[in-house]
Amino acid sequence: MTRASLGLLHLAHAPARFHTASMAWTDLRERKALIRWGLVFAVGFALVGALHVWLRLQVLDTRYRLGAAQKAWARLDAEHDALVAELARIEEAQSIEAMALARLGLKRPDSGQEVLLP
Repeated sequence: MTRASLGLLHLAHAPARFHTASMAWTDLRERKALIRWGLVFAVGFALVGALHVWLRLQVLDTRYRLGAAQKAWARLDAEHDALVAELARIEEAQSIEAMALARLGLKRPDSGQEVLLP
């Protein structure tokens, strides 16, 4: 074997650390891939975080509107009860007048028969 062939043989069987040019490209590709995956995960986490915040705000807004609706319901329920009581009082007054006309033979006074007391 000649010295040149020994040198070529030596370079062909050299450890990988001596192949700097091909190793640099491999490292660069791996780093780019890691950066891409890192960016994908970072964007994914950011989107999940933004979605979480948006959903939390929607829950708070719904709770606020539910509380307002419950207050309005309570107010309307109290107003309904007051109207039912007023209706009962009016119907009672009309039934008293109807009973006075039918059972007792009373009638409404004619004009001039009414006297206002001080």
